[in-house]
Amino acid sequence: MPLVVPTPIPAYPPAPQPTDDRVSFSTKAFALAASYEPQRVAFNIALDQVHANSQWAQSKAQEAQDSAMAASQSASNAHASRVAVDEAVNDVREALDAIKAGPVASVNGRNGVVVGLQEALIQRVSTAADNGQPLLVGSEYALSAGSAYSRSLPVGVAGNQIVLNSTGGWAASLFTLGRANAAHTINGVADNVLFDSDSAHRIIASCTAPGAWVLSIS
Repeated sequence: MPLVVPTPIPAYPPAPQPTDDRVSFSTKAFALAASYEPQRVAFNIALDQVHANSQWAQSKAQEAQDSAMAASQSASNAHASRVAVDEAVNDVREALDAIKAGPVASVNGRNGVVVGLQEALIQRVSTAADNGQPLLVGSEYALSAGSAYSRSLPVGVAGNQIVLNSTGGWAASLFTLGRANAAHTINGVADNVLFDSDSAHRIIASCTAPGAWVLSIS
């Protein structure tokens, strides 16, 4: 129900005065008495209208309160969404930075959007011309060994991998897998590894800790 303008209440007729003559006094008195009932009705109508207006105002106040609560909830939801988006953007940025740092290192130990990424190893070729050059993590080398040479494993971090395959055609006892530091280990031994067999076709070097590598055949 919309707001209504209360019905105006008419003024009482003039009251009789002690100075009036008898006729004027009686005329005013009768007129005043006759106005009481219409005035009572007018008062009741105005009161009903004022009451209706107060109920309308109360309902609008409740609607305003409900709207304010809904707006507050929407603001809270929007803030939570913004925080989630900021975290997702930050995760993506960290993932991109990590991927730039190294294909495998960017996945291992990561959280959020990075978990579950399957990163392809970078395909490379290794020949005697690369003698003495350290191997790069996140790479798969087609290892060619036409003449004797060696390459070393880097320090690495846990989760790093380097793969050596025989598609480049290696020969027995011509390739030596070295270490970046004499204290580093391969399969728990602080020594280099001479590839003295050409029967293995794919060897995976996995870093378990800085300077610690484990070889496996796949």
